[in-house]
Amino acid sequence: MSEPRAKSATQRIRNVAPRRRSAIAALYQFDAGGAKDLDSVRTGLEELELFEADARDAELAEKEALASDELVTETSTRRVLDPEAALHRSEAIEAGLALASLAWEFRKEADADIARYAKDWPVHRQPMLDRAIMRLAWYELMHGEGRTPAAAGETSTTEGATQQGNAARVINEAVELAKRFSTEKSGGFVNAILDRIHNARLPKPASEAT
Repeated sequence: MSEPRAKSATQRIRNVAPRRRSAIAALYQFDAGGAKDLDSVRTGLEELELFEADARDAELAEKEALASDELVTETSTRRVLDPEAALHRSEAIEAGLALASLAWEFRKEADADIARYAKDWPVHRQPMLDRAIMRLAWYELMHGEGRTPAAAGETSTTEGATQQGNAARVINEAVELAKRFSTEKSGGFVNAILDRIHNARLPKPASEAT
């Protein structure tokens, strides 16, 4: 019996929240000098969303043995004109821009923390996408959805478990983004650095805290 096929890159990236995909693309453009031109960044995100959607459509069509230029063109045109699809796309882009703006504001703190765990790869030597991905994940782990209580007893057991799950999701999605869009080794690099940053924030057991 043959083993199940591994998930394709396009399938994996579907598990990443649309706002995070948009935020990473926005941070990349910020780093390239576009932080003061949000309209241009927004236009770039719109084009990227359509491109990624086209790739997903093409993969689905191929799986169904229906791939054709006519089908891809038809779905692309329909998507542009579909008000509901346009609304979801716009919401993801605006949420991503807002998230990216916050992460950009805290980039110096993020870079300093990341540098502690990546001594052989200082920030200026990191690929721009790796840098953008880790800055976003750092912000979310420190101040956003993946924030972990710094001290034991700050939250209840249930709340702590939820926060742990959120932190794991932040890291997992960062790794998927690195695998999909950056270098061959970026997934492992991003995973190692973010794990260390997250683990350093976990509350210590009472026996170790004393």
